[in-house]
Amino acid sequence: MFTTTKRIVNFEFVRVIAMMIALIYYVYKAFPLIDTIDQTGLKFISFSVFYKLGAPLFLFLCGRFALNVDYTDKSLKEFYLKKIGYIIIPMAFFMTVHYALFVKGEKSFNFFEFLPYAAAAFDNLHYWFMFKALFYILSAPILALVFKDISNRAAICLICIGLIYNTCSFYLPIIPDYKFAYSSLFGNLIFYFFLGGLSDKIVNLVGKRYLYIAGIASLIVIISQSLLINPIEERFDHSPFYMIFALSIYVFLTSLYKEGHKIPDYIILFLGKYSFIVCMIQGMLIKPIIDNGLIPTTNIITYMCSGVAVLLLVSVVLSIFLDSILFRSIRVALYHLLRFYNNIK
Repeated sequence: MFTTTKRIVNFEFVRVIAMMIALIYYVYKAFPLIDTIDQTGLKFISFSVFYKLGAPLFLFLCGRFALNVDYTDKSLKEFYLKKIGYIIIPMAFFMTVHYALFVKGEKSFNFFEFLPYAAAAFDNLHYWFMFKALFYILSAPILALVFKDISNRAAICLICIGLIYNTCSFYLPIIPDYKFAYSSLFGNLIFYFFLGGLSDKIVNLVGKRYLYIAGIASLIVIISQSLLINPIEERFDHSPFYMIFALSIYVFLTSLYKEGHKIPDYIILFLGKYSFIVCMIQGMLIKPIIDNGLIPTTNIITYMCSGVAVLLLVSVVLSIFLDSILFRSIRVALYHLLRFYNNIK
């Protein structure tokens, strides 16, 4: 099979935490009585600040590993086939299943109807964060050349440009009748990907203590502005302060778990292995779980606890099943295709 980098437990711990946060987010959003919840108070704002950490943490990890690798011609071929096998094919599969189960209805499959749906839905359903990062992940071998030998001064310049850009994209729309095109290089959460690539350098330059202090200060600003100004509802993750806060959480989590505990290490590595498929599949499962009465929906606390537990269990079981009978076979076929290509003289 493809050569794989040894999974590092503390980073897999962050991956599992990101997966759990994503589950919490979608379970909460599917709560049938969500309209009865006060979504303006301090408790809810604090909760929502944390439940939006899932995508930033995933993007930090993507950038951390994709932008810090030396790519040779041989590894370049393997890189793209691995991305096809591990990311693109699962995304396409789940999008097709989603279309067939929840959109097509009784109509026969129509490719020309499915294609525009898929292109739009990738950006709107629970696949959106990967859709936005996909170009940069696939461009990683080229971008890595820049990040490989980037100087401290250049790294600081890039970080400042990104933070300034996102300051404009977040705060200028507060002005009445003012528009700002924030969907470009540093918009739509993509800057998290670059910050992940620079995260080790940032820690070396700033130090963990000062980064944590900046993170706490940023959290206070985020909550305060949400209570006092409420500029853009639930768009915390576009704020430069949220980026600093999320980066401090990411660094804290990578330092929190220490490898060396056999059973916890195994569980974390096991869940981390299937985290991507779990995040792809869970959005389709939560509604059927609720509709079939598998979790109570009268109380938000019992609903959240039971919902996350059931959704995690079902998602992991289905992920193992699909990976074993489908995706693994596809990866084996791609591996043999790569060997055949390499043997052609």
